[in-house]
Amino acid sequence: MQYIIRFYPVEGFFFGGEITFGDTENTNYLVKSNPWPQQTTILGTLRKELLIQGGYLEMTASGCRLSDNTAGIEGLIGREGFDISSTMAQSFGVIEEISPVFVSDGDNHYVPTPMDEDLSFKEYPGRSCLIQGNNDFIPVIEGYSPKDGLKGGLIDPSDRSIKEFDKIFIPDERVGITKGRGGPTLEKAFYKQTEYRLKGRCHFAVIARIDWDIKGSKIFMGADRSGFRMEVEDANDTDFMAIFSPLRDKQRILLLSDAYVEEDIFQDCKFAITDTVSFRNIKSRTRDYTFRKENNLHTFLKRGSVLFPRQGMAESIIDRFNRPNLKKIGYNIII
Repeated sequence: MQYIIRFYPVEGFFFGGEITFGDTENTNYLVKSNPWPQQTTILGTLRKELLIQGGYLEMTASGCRLSDNTAGIEGLIGREGFDISSTMAQSFGVIEEISPVFVSDGDNHYVPTPMDEDLSFKEYPGRSCLIQGNNDFIPVIEGYSPKDGLKGGLIDPSDRSIKEFDKIFIPDERVGITKGRGGPTLEKAFYKQTEYRLKGRCHFAVIARIDWDIKGSKIFMGADRSGFRMEVEDANDTDFMAIFSPLRDKQRILLLSDAYVEEDIFQDCKFAITDTVSFRNIKSRTRDYTFRKENNLHTFLKRGSVLFPRQGMAESIIDRFNRPNLKKIGYNIII
């Protein structure tokens, strides 16, 4: 069954990254939420909700508790959580596929604006050394103003209209003073935390294939267990790639999701406009519902990045994104 699953924030939300408050020994805190949930956050949320709806996970005052009857859990959500080191498609039980997260207001759908929007890539005679190796041309991006920067914001593929970031994501700052264990204020323990809200009817959404009659629910996501209302609709005639296909341009490759690829991918590019985001894998085990954060920090290319292939190298670049375990949960999706 294919569904469109919508996540409506109840209030503000906070999606953590590498910069967190840390322990109470730190004296200055300044943290800001990531605007978008990670695909692994969506996967973990759906797996947890399946356990609850399947009667395997009980919510208690102190947290979650697996029921004594664990037979069937592996078939429902898989043996283990996402493992970035796997080169094969992992099994997540009845969860067959998840699209990249996008923002919707019910009528329109948005993803981050392609980094080359309203720009054009040109090759001029000459020689240059760019990224890796020598070019027998000078690459120029026409229409770019260092003062104005890239377009930014979010784009509606149906008409290529752009919404400014702060027209959808509303920052919500909270400040305070950290208390010690005994109650007194810690010296210089000021903190500032920036959450986000979504404006109006806007919400996060994914299109997912799940072989289970999953229902809507109240769920929690993110570092601070932010509250969301999850709504589920049948969407057998809805296709993520079809919705965002108007953003396709045969001259370049666009990332519709964050993507994990080898650094030498740039050898096959004439030019690229990219940004990066950090990712740390948190592995879970079905048998005891435990979690472990791995030590390795990975760097993903950020959604909206664009790659301009060298002549004859487009297929080579596309193949580098073809990692089944990543694509299955909505990473490494390109157009």
